[in-house]
Parts: sequence; C-alpha cells; structure tokens
Amino acid sequence: SSGINAEWPLRPGENQAESVREQLDTSNSQLDILQADKKELEGLLNKHAVEKDKLMEDLNLSFKEKSLKTQELEGCLNELSQTQDQLFTVKEELVKNRMEAEKLRESLLRAREELDNLESNIGQIKGERDRLAETKPKIGELKSRLSSVEAANSSLTHQLASLTE
Repeated sequence: SSGINAEWPLRPGENQAESVREQLDTSNSQLDILQADKKELEGLLNKHAVEKDKLMEDLNLSFKEKSLKTQELEGCLNELSQTQDQLFTVKEELVKNRMEAEKLRESLLRAREELDNLESNIGQIKGERDRLAETKPKIGELKSRLSSVEAANSSLTHQLASLTE
C-alpha cells in the first residue's frame, strides 16, 4: 500500500487528527492481530520442528534397529549355512557308514557260512573219532594176536633152527 491516507481517506468535515488517531488505532489493532498470528505461527513452526526432530530420532532409531536386525539375520544365515555344510558332511559320512555296514554285513554272512562249514567239518571229525574209538579195541586185539603170532613165529624159528643143526 501507498500509505495510511490511501487506505483510510478523510471524510468531509472530520477532524484530521481524530481521523489519523482512528486510523492509527485500527492499524495498531491489525498489527496486534498480525503479531499474535505471527507468534502463533512461530509456535506452530517450533512445535513442528520439535516433532520433526523427534521423527528424525525415531527414524534413526528405526534404522539402527533394522541394521541390528539385518546383522542378526546375517548371523543366522551364516549359522544356517554352516549347519547345512555340517549336515552335508554328516550325510556323506552316513553314506560311507552305510557302505561300510553293507560290506561288514556281507563279511558277516561269509563268516557265518565259514562257521557253518567248520561246524559241519567238526561233526564229520567227531564221527570219524567215534569210529576210530570203536576200532581201538579191535586194534588192541589185533596187536595182541600179532604178539602171539610173533611169539609163535619166534618159537617156530627156534625149533626150525634146532632141527636144522
């Protein structure tokens, strides 16, 4: 605006000082309203600045928490990866153990067959021993007869020798 007079022109027949005072009062009152509005706006700005700072703190805390969670998840993933590696190793060992167990089972079956054969052989040997035990008295009898025959033979040899002399 170009001044007070341009906004509040004098009315014909009025006192110029009174008119200026009224214009000044009106202007002061508008100034008071504008200053009150300014203070209210500054208060709102301060309030918004405080809220903004709090939101920024919350955002930073949230970011830190997410960063910690991310690190925690990365740790879990590393542990999971190690566990998977260990499980793979254990699985490989189980496969090897199964193969060895199968070989041992086959060896055990062969050993069982050999044991069965040995038991059969032992049975045959016992049978032969029993037959030999049955022939032992016959052998003793035959030895006794042989001794008698040898004695008679010796006696006959002596008699023959004395007859030929």
